[in-house]
Amino acid sequence: MFAFAISWKGVLAVRPRKCLIVLCLLVLGADTATAPARQRDKTIVQRTGQLMYELSTLYPDISGLLPERGWAADYARTAEGLPYIGPHRNYPWHLFAFGDSSHSVTGAYLASRVLLRHYFEEMDPADEVFAFTR
Repeated sequence: MFAFAISWKGVLAVRPRKCLIVLCLLVLGADTATAPARQRDKTIVQRTGQLMYELSTLYPDISGLLPERGWAADYARTAEGLPYIGPHRNYPWHLFAFGDSSHSVTGAYLASRVLLRHYFEEMDPADEVFAFTR
């Protein structure tokens, strides 16, 4: 399976103080089955256009803007269907949250709570079920 993503970067100039505000947006979606290698580039262009269209229907003010880039990324699920959340032994100063779209907003909230507990070193024994060491 492929998940498609687009990113857009714009600069908003504020005249009175001559400030520059950089606006960035990352959008994911338009998942499909894996395309053959010979069609991959065309699929990325098509799915990037689809994501931009869907985004412009939600936010008409960005209609007509071109994405900075679009790409496809493979994704997979763990054997037990649970996300990996927390530190990894090979990256001691990083915290990770790897999951899939089936966990939606609930999974994102869960990941945020688990990561905060790791950050503040207030781990809950129940968080071990999401650890890389399980």
